[in-house]
Amino acid sequence: MKLFLNTALGLSEDIIKKCNNINYYTTQLDCKNLNNMMQFIKNANYESQYEELIKNIILQLYILNTENKNENEINSNIELFIKICLLYLNGGIIINSNIRIINLEALKDIYNRQIVCVIQSCINKNSIFDGIIMSNKGNVGLLEIINSFLNNKETKINDLLLSKSMLLNEEIMNNKSNIFYKGQIIAEHYFKNKSLIEINKFYKPAPSDLSKLKIGITIAMPSNLKDFYSNGIKQNCLYLYELLNNLKYDVKLIIDDEKNAFILKNIDFYNFEYVTINNIFSYDFDLVFSLGFSIPTNIFNGLTNIGTKIVYYVCGNNYLIDSERILYDQHKTRNIDYENDKMYSQIWIIPQMYNQNKYYCEILNKTKCIEIPFIWSPMSIKFMTKVLDLENDSSLIYKKKDSKIGIFEPNISIMKWALPSLLIAENTYRNYKNISHVYVTNISNKQDNNINNFNSQQFNNVCKSLNLCKDRKISIESRYIILDFMSKHCDIVISHQWENPLNYLYLDLAWMGWPILHNAHLCKDVGYYYEGFNYYDGSEKLNHILTNHAANANEYIIKNRKTIDMYIPSNKELQNKYRNLIENLFA
Repeated sequence: MKLFLNTALGLSEDIIKKCNNINYYTTQLDCKNLNNMMQFIKNANYESQYEELIKNIILQLYILNTENKNENEINSNIELFIKICLLYLNGGIIINSNIRIINLEALKDIYNRQIVCVIQSCINKNSIFDGIIMSNKGNVGLLEIINSFLNNKETKINDLLLSKSMLLNEEIMNNKSNIFYKGQIIAEHYFKNKSLIEINKFYKPAPSDLSKLKIGITIAMPSNLKDFYSNGIKQNCLYLYELLNNLKYDVKLIIDDEKNAFILKNIDFYNFEYVTINNIFSYDFDLVFSLGFSIPTNIFNGLTNIGTKIVYYVCGNNYLIDSERILYDQHKTRNIDYENDKMYSQIWIIPQMYNQNKYYCEILNKTKCIEIPFIWSPMSIKFMTKVLDLENDSSLIYKKKDSKIGIFEPNISIMKWALPSLLIAENTYRNYKNISHVYVTNISNKQDNNINNFNSQQFNNVCKSLNLCKDRKISIESRYIILDFMSKHCDIVISHQWENPLNYLYLDLAWMGWPILHNAHLCKDVGYYYEGFNYYDGSEKLNHILTNHAANANEYIIKNRKTIDMYIPSNKELQNKYRNLIENLFA
């Protein structure tokens, strides 16, 4: 028989696995009465011995309760006993993460009355729903319940709590139940959600030392190192981590998939610390950024219930992507869901997404949105060097290659796709005949139908009208690591965006000296800039690059690295801006 535990008890996954093997430990604690438990705590370093204490209580109770009894009943009785022991030792509230607190002041009022409080089940009036149990530390009523149980192991903790606690009522309403206190709804229980996570904490006060905040960043783990750079969101997670780490915060990545954690462990140029989303309550976060993936509703509610600030960090164009998802059934992996009532502390939007998304996000999420500074890091070059198994990045630095153009737009949204850049190259070729080849990448015959359906036939119909095509100067390519492709095939990049006027692509290329021609007005000083949708302007700038860049390559890389410094996590002004943003959350 096994004991089924969860992170409500503050146990690590390793401890839980070991506790499930009853033969693994020999007991060190006589658990026949509470005085022995108290003496054990008194003689031990409480913080470091916490898991050992809980383990020993579990083992003793397991041994005392396993003969000739129903396994589920044993587990339920023991788990409930452990919960009330934790409340007696710590005080506070144990909250099932499927509960969303909507009246914190009412809960504080109950807590301040220094009573034991439980919820009477609306299904069986002779039992409790243990989704909320609260008591102050050292409560006499809990002590009586604990000693009653230890003196008579046949007693059910449920019955003791019913007879000696204040009972709140719950009432089922559609897919949830409402929990009442003095005629007011104080919490909602989403009982259809299944969760193994419970929280053994009470609502945290604001941190006394904001310089020592514990901060988490969600990141969707790829299956290989290369895919960290398959989209900007994963990069943004790592760059934000680097910035917060430079600020000396206690920062962790919150990963969604433990089996891919080996990727972080194998990165030898940076030490990324992490926790798994399923073990998030074992780490006492003050602030969590929902960035790389959306936090599940039950965990979200649990975090907000204990006072953790949750910031939705927007670095994608939600408005355009949602629009294309609805109108054209593109972006099939994106599920649009604004019904979950997640109440973020704030929404942060990077500058290039602010114009289209501020009010869109505010209205749909019912939360204030603010613009925040953009972050980029030379870490990206180190990643590419490692992925390509290079000794250093010298081969990725600019080298002239006889007027060959690369176009690297992702081609999954109208926001960034190849045709505008191709038209700039076409007009330059018509006027000056000085382009030897154009590579249009991120297009293949095997498009990822989970993202979008690229109409190759119609794209070919457009390309056939171009002189570049008629003179066999265009090739259609698949997806590549851009700097690697540049080092082997191209020497100039043309880019075009609509409502995305800052892009990692520009900074990666300009940092390594490659000429990047773009229309991103928020970074006009990076690379070479042309205005808006003015392809003629872009064409003249491209001709200038073809004619002059190679002779000025050294000055170009020095100028661009100086400009890009404002986005780097080591920049003090950038650090101060983020410190102020974070501290304002706790004001």
